[in-house]
Amino acid sequence: MELSKINQTGFYFRKSNCEWTVHHDQDTFPSDFVFNDFDMETLEVSGAVASETNGEYLELVVTFTPEQVEAAKQTIYNNE
Repeated sequence: MELSKINQTGFYFRKSNCEWTVHHDQDTFPSDFVFNDFDMETLEVSGAVASETNGEYLELVVTFTPEQVEAAKQTIYNNE
């Protein structure tokens, strides 16, 4: 089972024709987070959040650790 992506919803794993999603904790991303990209190598999710002024957006990058990815994968194995 391999990690295929991470976005604001959760971790996505794929094996053959199956895909599993492990949802993040509710407070992992701000509610107004706008997803931009995911970097598989650095495990970074980039996006933006609305600023308090002028409706501009501020860049936000959330970095996950390999341990967090493994814990999410273990959740799938524990529920099979």
